[in-house]
Amino acid sequence: MRMAFSDSVPDDLDVAAHMRAKHYRLFAIGLNEKHFDKVATHFVETLQHLGVVQALIDEAVQHIAPLRVVFEKGLKK
Repeated sequence: MRMAFSDSVPDDLDVAAHMRAKHYRLFAIGLNEKHFDKVATHFVETLQHLGVVQALIDEAVQHIAPLRVVFEKGLKK
């Protein structure tokens, strides 16, 4: 999440490779897109519960949604 919302991520950083490396052990035991979906759903529901306006929630989702593909592929490149 920090990387998704940070302005300080280097342009040349391979985010997918970085995420695979950081989550390697979890991917090895089955972390996948279903888990990403659950966390994303809880994230959105939490923002809604806190009264965040929908436009900001939509903007946040636009930042994290592209990362789902990393969880779809897991350890596969």
